Amino acid sequence: METGETTIRRTQVADAAGIARVQVAAWRDTYPGVLPAPYLVGLSAGREEMRWRRRLGRPLPRTATFVADDPTAGIVGYATCGTNRWRLPLRIEGEFYELYVDPAAQGRHLGRRLVAAMAAWLLAQRMASGCVQVLRDNPARWFYQHLAGRMVLEGVTRFAGASLPQLTYAWPDIQSLDRLADPLDGMA
Repeated sequence: METGETTIRRTQVADAAGIARVQVAAWRDTYPGVLPAPYLVGLSAGREEMRWRRRLGRPLPRTATFVADDPTAGIVGYATCGTNRWRLPLRIEGEFYELYVDPAAQGRHLGRRLVAAMAAWLLAQRMASGCVQVLRDNPARWFYQHLAGRMVLEGVTRFAGASLPQLTYAWPDIQSLDRLADPLDGMA
């Protein structure tokens, strides 16, 4: 999938360093005041790269990882998806696990394109519905509402030693998300 110069594609193990760099930058930009400061300060692109190398080298079954690959800047975003791991009030088959775009690359519709890639993959795996769990205080949570995600569950998760309010958004039919990358889509 290509629009302009940034390509959305499946990952390779060689993408680990770029994904780790985006992850650390995005988390430090998104989560101040949400996640404990010592956790954010302690994030290390080197440690995350090792974790991503292992993860990409031995992917879990029925999961996929995509990157936004810019020919000048390299990896500027990533997204992971797979089988839904949660018990929800609706029967939801797929899940968007992660979606992060480098703060310097935001505003270029890369998040929408990554969601489209995940939705297309889930549909190809015969998963017609999807969900995402997001921290309630994540300022980017509105992105999912803008994509017509319906909030179906509120809860609390434990992360980095803190109890954090969490929301689950769901799409009973993800076919409309598959079309987000279409330049003819008026929302692109």
